Amino acid sequence: MSTTATAIPASPAARHTPGPWRFTCNASRIELKTDAMHSYAFSLSDEANARLIAAAPELLAALEEVWSFWAGGDCPPELEEKIKLAIASAKGGAA
Repeated sequence: MSTTATAIPASPAARHTPGPWRFTCNASRIELKTDAMHSYAFSLSDEANARLIAAAPELLAALEEVWSFWAGGDCPPELEEKIKLAIASAKGGAA
């Protein structure tokens, strides 16, 4: 199966708020807290998206760790390209 990825142009200072991010849910909304001063609200129907967004810093860190382990040449070529594109996309740049 072939995967097509679109390069995302790098932003001047692409930085995300370090994790962990906290996911909370109450009777009226879902809230994602990235730090003590910032939170983002989602409707209850967006729970799956909010959970994925909350996990993003941990997913990026895990993928970077996998890449650092495999970057020595043991990574299958088709997986190498996907890993590099995913990391670049998360960081706001091109692979």
